[in-house]
Amino acid sequence: MPWSIEEVEKHKKGLSEADKQKWVAIANSVLKQCQEKNGKDCDGMAIRVANSKTGEKSITSDAGH
Repeated sequence: MPWSIEEVEKHKKGLSEADKQKWVAIANSVLKQCQEKNGKDCDGMAIRVANSKTGEKSITSDAGH
């Protein structure tokens, strides 16, 4: 199922509106790619990837300090 901003809180709480939009874009993109390749557990993979890529600062963004 493609996700919408209203559904993000069920999967990851406390995101800003911008991060919710990012989460939806990532999750829906991963879902589509997985389904096109006839992958397994596409919903779960899409949620995990979106969760991992939103809401927290990247470790590399602090590099050099």
